[in-house]
Amino acid sequence: MTVRYAAPGRINLIGEHTDYNLGWALPIALPQRTVVTFEPSDADAITVSSDRVDGSVRIPLRTKPGEVTGWAGYVAGVVWALRGSGHAVSGGTMSISSDVEMGSGLSSSAALECAALGAFVTAAGWHIDRLEQELDGFNAALPPLKDFILPGGGPAAAACHVARAVCRRAERRCWSLARAESVAPAALTYLNRLSDLLFVLARVLARSAGGSEVIWRRRAPKTDA
Repeated sequence: MTVRYAAPGRINLIGEHTDYNLGWALPIALPQRTVVTFEPSDADAITVSSDRVDGSVRIPLRTKPGEVTGWAGYVAGVVWALRGSGHAVSGGTMSISSDVEMGSGLSSSAALECAALGAFVTAAGWHIDRLEQELDGFNAALPPLKDFILPGGGPAAAACHVARAVCRRAERRCWSLARAESVAPAALTYLNRLSDLLFVLARVLARSAGGSEVIWRRRAPKTDA
């Protein structure tokens, strides 16, 4: 399996270095991106290469802060943080390409970290497991669905229905893209389960607001008088 993940560079109109101190910030994503291609394997390390430097760097899965320096240290930091949170990271090879300028205040290091994190999470399918757990929890409190439901049931429930429609559209476009490009299977599964979660959440919100679900009823055929 090959996972490709991208993250943009950014500029801060206000709030440089205040976002992680609970301060105000107004960042804007840039079209320039850092793209990570990750191929997981059973190796005990991640071999990382970049289109900006020659050679590669080996990052042990049990890396500690300070063991890996330079640009690869940002990837090593993501590996260390994930393992410290109880998430197992698989070994493999990772290649990095980027058109975000380094050292110019465009958050090239943050783009690298976010792209690496996205690749690790997608490869492991962690988000999918969490969505399944949320689905099971919400469904347990709902009666079985025997009819089609129309979007509605209150503002919050209606917003979930709209979000579900957008998610379904994204899923269809990803399947179309998969006919021509390599798309991670976990991404397709994630979109599918997310749309189901939004539908179930709309049902929960409609009921918690004291309203009822809007059931679709077939119209009686018109007859000539």
